[in-house]
Amino acid sequence: MAGSSRVALPVTMANIIAEADKTTGKFIGLYSFTDSLDNTAVKADGPTMPSGKTLQAQLAGKDPVFHQLAGVFGVSDNQGVMGLTSSDTGTGVYGGNTGTGAGKGFGVRGDTVDGVAVQGQSWGGGLAGKFIGNVEVDGTINGIDLVSRMTELEDKVKKLTDFITATNRQPVVDTRIYPTPELTGDNSRLFHGNGFSPGKVRVVITNKDGTYWDDKQALTASGSGFVSTTLLNIPSVNGPFFVAATDERLNPVDWSGLLWSNTVTILT
Repeated sequence: MAGSSRVALPVTMANIIAEADKTTGKFIGLYSFTDSLDNTAVKADGPTMPSGKTLQAQLAGKDPVFHQLAGVFGVSDNQGVMGLTSSDTGTGVYGGNTGTGAGKGFGVRGDTVDGVAVQGQSWGGGLAGKFIGNVEVDGTINGIDLVSRMTELEDKVKKLTDFITATNRQPVVDTRIYPTPELTGDNSRLFHGNGFSPGKVRVVITNKDGTYWDDKQALTASGSGFVSTTLLNIPSVNGPFFVAATDERLNPVDWSGLLWSNTVTILT
């Protein structure tokens, strides 16, 4: 149609016009408008569906469910509204919210009672869903209350951390005063030690097979870090034996977690 034509309808009905768009100059096959928010610009009724409801579609009017203004509304036993893109980078259905206030409107919203409000499915290597930004979940995922589970896990981690901290807590020893402990000794089983922190000293005896014995004697380092003793609890098996001592200061580098002296060898 080269020109434009108008068909005037009664005021109570919508107006239908087939004409050229004045802003773009492009021909519009069908243009409908209404100047009342209570009317609908375009409405189409199809046949009765198996559900007993009528197949319907309407543009620019109030939806008959929530009675809110809707650009597009459709009723069907299958897809109420369907969008399909033929481009690899296109968007089948787009929903956006241009509001800038604090009303927290929705770009896309799905509601249901017993069904699935929003479903995404991938038929190949693509993603069924992707969120770019923060995600908030009020409810459960696969029946699991993630918020409660995370709160419970954080509480357990805190308790475990507090327990480890309390277990490893010990007085800070100035290594300039009490350096790494050192043992000296010979086959007479008389040992001297320096560099221990004052207090209890633990002695460990190991044989060549890796079997070890803790010496049960009560060894105590002096205020200057000195210790001297004759080891009596050497096992009655063949040597050599290896002797080391610790004042149980922590050493995170050692597998035992303790700071040990050098090792002294006893041949018999």
